Amino acid sequence: MKKIFVMLLVGIMVFASVGSAFAVEPANDQMKTEQRKAMREERKTDRLEMLKALQDEIHQINELRMERLDVRGEIIGKHDLLLDLYITAKENGNDAALMAAKEVRVQLKGLNDELQALHEQIKTTRQLLKEAKQNGETDQVELLAGEIISLGNEMNNKLEDKVGLLDEIIDILS
Repeated sequence: MKKIFVMLLVGIMVFASVGSAFAVEPANDQMKTEQRKAMREERKTDRLEMLKALQDEIHQINELRMERLDVRGEIIGKHDLLLDLYITAKENGNDAALMAAKEVRVQLKGLNDELQALHEQIKTTRQLLKEAKQNGETDQVELLAGEIISLGNEMNNKLEDKVGLLDEIIDILS
């Protein structure tokens, strides 16, 4: 009986010491959570200030994207018209017009390759912008935003050139 009683007391002491060790931990954890909350709030204010500083650039980037989408819609309409024109030209046996359109399509292919390369540049620059924003590098973010704007302008100009080439093909096939 003494052995059981001694074992019971040892067990209680072990559990009591473990319990007291855990009783001290929450205060330490509470300090850590308060520090984390403070750091989160600081990051939020930094990001908000960065967004305020880049507000004009962000609006400009969004305007370029909307313009690009409008031009792409126009391009889709022209592709639809070209489909009908190609079918009628083939049915009528207008080989001269088809050959002339083929020469312009070669130019169009080169332009499409340039557009694809520009799109990839914009994509990588946006990724770099995102990383710089997360790291809080304001100067780098401003530089990258300017680069995205210039690339966006260049892309929109090339899309307008593409519309011109599509118009040229439509004139040839009409």
